Amino acid sequence: MSAKNSAPRDGRSRPRAITDRKIEAAVREIITTDGPQAVTIERVSEVSGVARTTLYRRYRNKFELLQGVAEEIVPPLPRELEIDLEGFRRVLEAFQIAFSTRGIGQLMTHVLSADEEFLAAWRERFIGPRTDVLRDFFERGVNEGLLRPESNDGMMIDVVLGAFLAGNAMHGELPEGWASRLAERLWPAISLSTVELEPNILDV
Repeated sequence: MSAKNSAPRDGRSRPRAITDRKIEAAVREIITTDGPQAVTIERVSEVSGVARTTLYRRYRNKFELLQGVAEEIVPPLPRELEIDLEGFRRVLEAFQIAFSTRGIGQLMTHVLSADEEFLAAWRERFIGPRTDVLRDFFERGVNEGLLRPESNDGMMIDVVLGAFLAGNAMHGELPEGWASRLAERLWPAISLSTVELEPNILDV
């Protein structure tokens, strides 16, 4: 079979993959121009050219639509990593990849200006599953006696998420190595072990 006629590597048929790209592009355009509250099945159909019946077969409402598009854009975060600086670095690097993937950081910035109903749904359906990975890392570290108990009180998750949102808003796109430097700065505050860092490791 020629490459021209082969299906996408992720298993989707070529027509479905093309439709997915149209939907994704339309959602990103609507959020960027009018904000996340403007995303509706009808508006996405109008902008993308995809029939409303097709959209309703996939998504029951705009929240499922946003979640579905976000899942297509953002790769999953790693789980069951070693509870050490390298494991923490890998989690935060995965966050950076997620925030840098095809403009998702810009979309997140717009989402934060949405109405409370939309923001609550976004927290539950998109942000929650990703912060759960970080929460699991902290919880396992505390249970194994490797991380400070206060690491798992929820505040460190807020610090990490806030750092990524603020960094993306300030820089537009997080610079290479940003997540690794963040991990190295936060690690001494959460770890019960002493890690010898290079003298210039905290330099920006």
